[in-house]
Amino acid sequence: MTSRFELFDQTLNASLLQPLSSTQPDFKAYKTRVKLKILEKRNEATGEKELKFELSRADDYEFLFAETLNNEKYQTLAREHDLTVDFDTFPKVIIQHLLSNNIVRNAEDDGESDARKKPGYHSIIAHGKPTEINITLDADKNFCLFELFSKTPISKGRIFSMKLGAVRGDHLISHLLKICSSQAAKLSGYHKISDDLSALKIKYGELEEQNSKLEEYKEKFEEDAEKMRELEDELELVKEEKENIRVLAEDKDVMIADLEADVKDLQNESEEIKVELDVVVKMLEEEREKVDQMKKRGNLHQKELSRLRAEMESIQRKLDKSQKDLARNDSQQNQQSVDVRKLRELEADLKEKDTMVDSLTETIGALRKELEDEKLKTQEVMDSFEKLKVENEAINQRLQMYRTQRFGSTPPVVGTVPTPFKKVLGPDSPYNNNSTMKIPFRNATNSTFSHTPNTNRFTSHLAADDTTGSTLTQTPPVLRNLQ
Repeated sequence: MTSRFELFDQTLNASLLQPLSSTQPDFKAYKTRVKLKILEKRNEATGEKELKFELSRADDYEFLFAETLNNEKYQTLAREHDLTVDFDTFPKVIIQHLLSNNIVRNAEDDGESDARKKPGYHSIIAHGKPTEINITLDADKNFCLFELFSKTPISKGRIFSMKLGAVRGDHLISHLLKICSSQAAKLSGYHKISDDLSALKIKYGELEEQNSKLEEYKEKFEEDAEKMRELEDELELVKEEKENIRVLAEDKDVMIADLEADVKDLQNESEEIKVELDVVVKMLEEEREKVDQMKKRGNLHQKELSRLRAEMESIQRKLDKSQKDLARNDSQQNQQSVDVRKLRELEADLKEKDTMVDSLTETIGALRKELEDEKLKTQEVMDSFEKLKVENEAINQRLQMYRTQRFGSTPPVVGTVPTPFKKVLGPDSPYNNNSTMKIPFRNATNSTFSHTPNTNRFTSHLAADDTTGSTLTQTPPVLRNLQ
């Protein structure tokens, strides 16, 4: 058996020139892909080394051309084309430096194997000048001319050309059988791929169903995640509201404590006001009694004054009469000494009565003035009492309103109109350090209320009772002591 070594087996890009007809010299040129095999073998008869070049096409099974090149034929070829390498290095040079640039890197689309997957591909060095392959067929397709050109940007030169004859007979049949076996193997591979494809389609359908379920699960999960985020947001809002409510509750507790303290203070102040009202009532009663006594004394003085006036008029009449008698009886003075003496007594008595009348008149004027003062004082005390009474009622109403708001609301009586109340607490309250507040008998050291003029007057009188007693209440000093 003859030993054969495959030096090159790759698909190349080439330009195919085919005559239009046997009678016309014109050619039809188009780009194509050809498969080039370079085999190294020994001649069966002589044992001489030979190189076999074989061209074929995957899309044309009858396109098969071959040529065997021995040393003698190579020398003729080298002389024709001025080749500078010997026969042994010729295949290596054309493979690594000339044919490598035309190898089709991926021929799987045409049914060929990828050149990068073939053994020995990475040993081919792709460097050197760009080359171009031209294949020219004759009109009868009995031979073809394989030409290799070098290309530059401005020229193209032929490196060498080789004439390959058409392969026919047993060699063509053997070539076709190889193609058939290759195609049968590919077909079996295609059938296997088809079966795999059917299985993959079934698997793909199952995966599609699973994917649709996963999409549903994903949508559901996204909805659940969105709901979870909404719930988390709501939870954060609830936490914030809870914190706000807690802060508000603490503020309310503080406000309630303050309000309770204010209520206690108001209750204490109300008790003090009640005590003071009792004192004022007692003082008013005392003042009324004193006024009544002064009225009685005034009436008695008025009666006494009327009596004295009547006596003075009678004495005046008697005096006038006596003066007339004196004028008439002036010449008889010595004889009427008794009448003169009586007249002098009457004049002295008249002067005494005049003095008494003047004294009583002054006393009555002073008593009238004191009575008017007492009336004014009584009126001021009554006004202060009425104001204190109104303020006490307002405080009681505010306390009742606070209790109602604090411990539960009481439904209003049908037909009644609620009375608008002043604010008891807060910056707008009249009891918030109001300098115009009128509450008498309050110690200035522990009170923020101011005193009315009447209160100052009564306070001065009551303070005077510590040492001198009161002329208004008729009480001794030991019974009243304000601290």
